[in-house]
Amino acid sequence: MSRSVSLPSCSSTRWIVARNAAALEAIGRQFQRREVEKRYLALTWGRVRQTHGVIEGRIARDRVDRKRMSVQARGRESVTRFEVVERFAENSLLRLYPETGRTHQIRVHLAAIGHPIVADAQYGRGRRGRPPLIDRQALHAESISFCHPVTGERLQVSAPLPGDFAGAL
Repeated sequence: MSRSVSLPSCSSTRWIVARNAAALEAIGRQFQRREVEKRYLALTWGRVRQTHGVIEGRIARDRVDRKRMSVQARGRESVTRFEVVERFAENSLLRLYPETGRTHQIRVHLAAIGHPIVADAQYGRGRRGRPPLIDRQALHAESISFCHPVTGERLQVSAPLPGDFAGAL
């Protein structure tokens, strides 16, 4: 049995909170065993040619800029699956499924394949002479799915696309 929960449309941040230490530990184990399914939407620069694919790149702290992460041989394994939802003249809308949970993983992986997230000041690149499509990173946590720590019921929590992201599209 599984249950879906849809959050109301709002621009505020959403959190999943464990109500006690046992629940926190149970959900933490699901993350460690990679049983939590996360789904994101990202608007990227460039037209992604493949309809779907897997980005694999070991991620570590950047050797030059310690505030950034980068793909490098000495990094930790990281895997992101993706599919193209829609292609535009200069952009692509992707649905992403990170299989690992590295710091900035989606942003680093997309930049590494030459399709950084629109308005990502740290890993992206701008378009000179053009108004910005959106005033923040065009990355949206669309849904998360995990097992309830007490009942074992599969839960999926979804959030609608925020208005500024929808407007950018």
